[in-house]
Amino acid sequence: FTVSHDVIPNKLNVKLGGAYAQSMAKPLERNGLQPGRIIGAEVNAEVKYHFRYLMTVGLHGGYTFRGNFYDGNPQITKNPWAGFATFTWYGF
Repeated sequence: FTVSHDVIPNKLNVKLGGAYAQSMAKPLERNGLQPGRIIGAEVNAEVKYHFRYLMTVGLHGGYTFRGNFYDGNPQITKNPWAGFATFTWYGF
């Protein structure tokens, strides 16, 4: 799902999003643990500012809550996250 809102019409936009994932198949046993089917959930946020014609600056971030699907997997021990900034210019 996503929800967005123009705080300042055609200038400042805020967007929030989220998702949930579940496996249809039952995962195999790992390291003596029986993982579940819930892969995880995520939340995302984005703020964009249009400061000139065809020029936009944005801040983006996301966080994932890992589910019990990864129980017993030694490579996935923490919840992943990401954050970045963008500059978009469509004029040449």
